[in-house]
Amino acid sequence: MTIDEARTLLSQYADGLLEAQPAHEMEKLLAETPVLQAELKQIKEENALLEEALAPLRSSQSARRRVSDAMVNMHRQATTMAESLPELGWRIFRLAFCFLSLVGATLMVNFRPPTPEELSANSLFLMLTIAVFVLGQVFLMWGSLLAQVESRLKSALKEYTPRPTALEVLLIQVFGMGMVLGAFGMYWGMG
Repeated sequence: MTIDEARTLLSQYADGLLEAQPAHEMEKLLAETPVLQAELKQIKEENALLEEALAPLRSSQSARRRVSDAMVNMHRQATTMAESLPELGWRIFRLAFCFLSLVGATLMVNFRPPTPEELSANSLFLMLTIAVFVLGQVFLMWGSLLAQVESRLKSALKEYTPRPTALEVLLIQVFGMGMVLGAFGMYWGMG
């Protein structure tokens, strides 16, 4: 191990994160190199200062645990909302959104067609925009089918057969809406 390599690993060594072999090599090099010993001492002093400064901020429940609890609670609320969504009303909304987005795309292409210069310069971007729009429509209209396909793929990898939840289906469909709206933005920004 060279001195430069040791310098890159010095903070990990100070924190006790190095595996046995690199730690042993580091100890040999530290015994021979006073400069590294001084740098290690400085790192340990800085770590002690940070520990002392952060001590009052530690609560009885760790931040990681609070975030985890908040995420579980948010997932529970989202699941409840997705399951309480009226199926017929959501289907009508999706069909109306799909129809209006097709009308909007048609109007946008008719009233703001790409110029020949834009077509030649941005043909790949235009094809990507069309692909995003079409995929968004697919996700929006057939989100339930896509969630079932995903569940079957998961079941092929595991022993149980999960059914897609209402939240998973809703997320796929909302993702499709986002893709459609993103495609409009991509087309508008192309010019």
